[in-house]
Amino acid sequence: YNHLVHLRQLFTSRSNQLELEYPVDFEGEKRRWLLLRAVKIDEQDSIVMAHLDITPRKEAEAAMMRARDAA
Repeated sequence: YNHLVHLRQLFTSRSNQLELEYPVDFEGEKRRWLLLRAVKIDEQDSIVMAHLDITPRKEAEAAMMRARDAA
C-alpha cells in the first residue's frame, strides 16, 4: 500500500487531517494492519504522523463477521 499519495494530497488539500487503515505484509509473518493518522501543521509546512498496530481489532472484526455469516 502506498500512503505517500494520500500524504501529498494532505499538503495540497484544505483538510488538515488524514486517517488510513492499511495492511502490511512482512516476510515470514502474518499480515498486520496499521492505522496511519497524520495532521498538517500549516505554520511549519509539516506533517505529524503516528502509526498504530490495529491488527487485533481487525482480527476481531473479521471473527465477528464470520460468526454473523455462520448464524
